[in-house]
Amino acid sequence: MAAAAAAAAAAAAQRRAAAAAAVGVPGGHAGGGPPAGSPPTATAVDALYARAEAALHSSTDDGEAVAAALYRRAAAAGHAAATFRLGNCHDHGWGGMRECAATATEMYAQASAAGHAGATYELGLRSLYGGGGVPPDRVRGASLLTAALDGGWSEAGWELGNCYARGWGVPVDAGRAQAARTAAAAAAVAAEGAAKTRLGRRGPG
Repeated sequence: MAAAAAAAAAAAAQRRAAAAAAVGVPGGHAGGGPPAGSPPTATAVDALYARAEAALHSSTDDGEAVAAALYRRAAAAGHAAATFRLGNCHDHGWGGMRECAATATEMYAQASAAGHAGATYELGLRSLYGGGGVPPDRVRGASLLTAALDGGWSEAGWELGNCYARGWGVPVDAGRAQAARTAAAAAAVAAEGAAKTRLGRRGPG
């Protein structure tokens, strides 16, 4: 059993090293930051994030590892969405990263402070139910979910609707519960329409 665990760890290390080489991290270290010298431009950081998203959704064996390395580089440059995704990596063990809910919480807090609604949603869930080093606080959870929904994160509406329906951190209010769920559904439809529009502009293939 120990030998199998050691082999699995070695394989994960090899995947991380290959990913680091693929994205140009100096010294083959997937945790490296931006190259030495002048800070990367916003356009360059956006490009890193776009490459990470493409790698994450690819069908290649090392896609997650490549994505994680790129997210780390973009996050080190202050990219909010990349910081959020890096939190996802720590949350779910993507790219061979060790699962660590507390580290994910730190990433979400940084991304939320930078205005990322998805990160605010994740913090809201942690506050609502407790987890990731965050103690249960339904009042704070409902407040964060409200901010996430206002920021355009549609999933927050379903949870916020539950808060109003059950009186979690807010007074029971059936009207607001329905309004939150309706807003969530509308946001989801809008997002789906925008995605189809982008696909149509690119054309098939």
